[in-house]
Amino acid sequence: MKTLEYLLGISQAQNSDPIKTATFPHETYTPAKAVQGNVDYGPKELDELDLAFVKSLVSYFERMSDKIRHYHRDHHASLEEAEVIAGYYLKMASLVRNVKTQKDLEELLKSVDALKQKVSRYQHESYKYRWSTGLEKEVIVKLKKIIDTLNT
Repeated sequence: MKTLEYLLGISQAQNSDPIKTATFPHETYTPAKAVQGNVDYGPKELDELDLAFVKSLVSYFERMSDKIRHYHRDHHASLEEAEVIAGYYLKMASLVRNVKTQKDLEELLKSVDALKQKVSRYQHESYKYRWSTGLEKEVIVKLKKIIDTLNT
């Protein structure tokens, strides 16, 4: 007749995972860390400080919308082009308001980068006043910094 220790020994030898043993009802079995690493916890929510930092970008887009309409000639853009571009900036402000997760943040970064590519054709004589330069310095760099912080 085989003893319980013998059966447990065979079971542990045949299986890579040990038999779940909990002495007391309040103890729980925790699987190996390698197994836990594969669990998908869904989109990572931004904390309050990161959300506040991201939401501060709304004012940049709203302010720039007005500046684009006012200074469009300095960038060799027609009034109609300026109206369309200013509309895109206001849409970006709306997107920023709706950011809640890291995935939203990454999508926002892609959208801002696409906008930067579109407005880069309208160039002011001075590099620091170009719309694309402003997007890079005031938005893209900040978003990348937040994302890098979240990934560490």
